[in-house]
Amino acid sequence: MLHRTIATLAEILRPELALSKSRVETLCMIVIGMISARTAYLSHLA
Repeated sequence: MLHRTIATLAEILRPELALSKSRVETLCMIVIGMISARTAYLSHLA
């Protein structure tokens, strides 16, 4: 399910961002991690 969520979010963001596929997917993972952890502290997301 996580891969599906990342793919869906990447589809939405890719036209808006001038980034490579891997960078968009990394950004999606960070966004999903922030939502799941309910924090922006990178130590919590790691």
